[in-house]
Amino acid sequence: MAFELLDCIDDNPWIDLSDRNLYKKPIMSYAYSMGSQGRIAHYIEHLTDNAYERGISQINLNSVIKLSNIIDRYFVVFETKYLKDGNKFLSIIKGYINHFCNDKKPIYIHNSFVSWVFCPYKTIMERIRLIIKHQLSLYTNTGQIDYNKAITSFSSIFIHSIDAHIVFLFRTMVKDIEKDLRKKGIKFNIGVFTNHDNFGIILALAIYLKIILKDNYNSISTLEYIKQLNNPITKKFSLKS
Repeated sequence: MAFELLDCIDDNPWIDLSDRNLYKKPIMSYAYSMGSQGRIAHYIEHLTDNAYERGISQINLNSVIKLSNIIDRYFVVFETKYLKDGNKFLSIIKGYINHFCNDKKPIYIHNSFVSWVFCPYKTIMERIRLIIKHQLSLYTNTGQIDYNKAITSFSSIFIHSIDAHIVFLFRTMVKDIEKDLRKKGIKFNIGVFTNHDNFGIILALAIYLKIILKDNYNSISTLEYIKQLNNPITKKFSLKS
């Protein structure tokens, strides 16, 4: 495989295998059950787009496809070594879905961190023409579970709820620091910025940002976040981390 890799790089010397964006999506989408085909499609798209951005018009597409398949073989090695708990996470979600998705009713999930309506069923769409250029789309719930949709939506909502809670912990800690300073007679406004999973703080306190965020992320493990994700209707099933 190493020789095949070198041949592909020789055919496409412009390829940068150290490009972080080449691997970011497959890793981030792993929890959303992105499979081998999805990863390979991403590699091909990213490598060809990168070539066009560099002004390279002559691309050996067959070689790029071959290289993408080789990269994915290395991803399987990476997966075994570093993402071994990822399958455990997906199996937890599948168990949750199989237990609660047994009729056409949506699932209402609530805990101290998140509240959402989960409806992972296949639907049949019918379009009705009303007047010129206007249509009405009607969706009928079939009651059949769409497992791909279920796993993808459940995982994304769950992970983003953790992101949102970390933002809450971050801002709460900053406010507590300001309160402690005021008690000591120091009036100081700590300017912070948060956007999803991006965090910023005023330059004067930049060295403390890593310390604050490390504490916030560590607190997630002590909260047993996954264990608290229980359906309030029944206590027969619970997620275990």
